[in-house]
Amino acid sequence: MKKLLTFLTLLTLSIGVGLAETAILPGTQALTTTATYVGTDTHIKIKTSSANTYTNPLRIYANTTVTITADQGYVLKSVTYEASSTGDYVTNAQNAAVTPNVTPTVSGKNVTWTFTTDPTEFTFKPSAQTRCSSISISYEASGSTPACATPSFNPEPGNTLYESQDVTISTTTPDATIYYTTDGNDPDNTSAEYTGPITISTTTTIKAIAYADDHDPSDVASATYIFGEPASNGLATFDATIDKGTSPLIKSPITFACSNGVLNNGTEYRLYKNSTTTFSVEDGYTITKIEFVGTESNPVSGFGTTSGLTTDGNDGTWIGEAQSVEFTASEAQVRATLINIYFEENSSITVGAPSISFDEWTSGDITVNASITPGNNATATLYKIGEDGIYATYTDPIEIELTEEASPITVYAKSTNGDNESKEVSATFTLPTLTVSINPPSY
Repeated sequence: MKKLLTFLTLLTLSIGVGLAETAILPGTQALTTTATYVGTDTHIKIKTSSANTYTNPLRIYANTTVTITADQGYVLKSVTYEASSTGDYVTNAQNAAVTPNVTPTVSGKNVTWTFTTDPTEFTFKPSAQTRCSSISISYEASGSTPACATPSFNPEPGNTLYESQDVTISTTTPDATIYYTTDGNDPDNTSAEYTGPITISTTTTIKAIAYADDHDPSDVASATYIFGEPASNGLATFDATIDKGTSPLIKSPITFACSNGVLNNGTEYRLYKNSTTTFSVEDGYTITKIEFVGTESNPVSGFGTTSGLTTDGNDGTWIGEAQSVEFTASEAQVRATLINIYFEENSSITVGAPSISFDEWTSGDITVNASITPGNNATATLYKIGEDGIYATYTDPIEIELTEEASPITVYAKSTNGDNESKEVSATFTLPTLTVSINPPSY
């Protein structure tokens, strides 16, 4: 323990393209917007309240809060913020509101806060945008009984869910036992013991705590998974206050993606200037209308001229028929609070033609069987015998009686799916002619 007290462990998080990596410890997790980064055995977590994870370096916008937390039993000693360049990004980081309130030192692109009070949490909130290449955190054991590492959840909460989800819980403390609740109460060692994935299908808050011998209990970890209304009756509604997460958002059969924007603001979808927003639908469906409810500050007219799109005040409506529709914010950033996508199931389905085959015929047989293999996408197959026959539904091989008068026999067939039909095909069976050879005697 004395060694832990005198040796500072340095963790460097290189943040870019939505990733967090440590130069010291392997097996790190991705840093996503509002998610918590947990370094393996580092006892440090870092998260952002809102950030653009699609660019490198990471853009930390005005009034975004970055929170760095040490596990129980550990304290923070310093935090160094490396701006992506000198100038405003350094100044904006230097002037950020921080807790605890410590005056930073500046050296080139680095802004460093050094602590004397041994805090377990540090928050950083700039009033103007700054861009970050890395964050370095130094910390040490506090000298108290070590605590279990706070449990983590997989997947972490983020995008709104529309189908049941299995959630796993883990801790890096060896031989620890995890207990959890789903009723909103904090767990303890009398709560349900975690033994395997937890399946949820409605909005649920899972709380977990870890216990182990010779350790204090961990902090309580909490994760809230939000479920939204799935698409139904030909309409998929994306409400920015409910349907949120990182791109793409998927509400089957509709996918909503943005090349550069924020879809988890919680108030509005922010589709940045020159970004491309795409709405696509699964095979078998067609998008027929898209309605945007825009904002006064960033109306839908920011998309500029887009075929099929008309604007009305802050709002806009696209009408057409397509499996994928793209909007480029060529004029200005667009912000929308609600987006309705209307879609229809395709009425025209291509049905493949069936195939007809006859069983091998043996001389003396008075019948022959005809078999029909349905075509692609077929839900039923019809057949008739002879051009003037009446179509019937095919279920089993057809037994056809053979006579010399009836030969040749032609079978017609077609496959169907609702009102859609394949082309008609036919196959003909001809009764073989018996040839008799007479060999005269030799003299």
